[in-house]
Amino acid sequence: MQDRPRSTSKTGLIIVLACVAAVVLLVGGYQFGKSLAKADNAQQAAAAQPAR
Repeated sequence: MQDRPRSTSKTGLIIVLACVAAVVLLVGGYQFGKSLAKADNAQQAAAAQPAR
């Protein structure tokens, strides 16, 4: 006789989904920061060029 439903699989699923979401946010933030830095470097390089 079981009194309560098994919640272990639900807890494991929540943990896995939280880990996947954290990895997605970290990788996305890294890529976004990389593109911002690249754009900023290009802007600084263009400003440092002497006018012809």
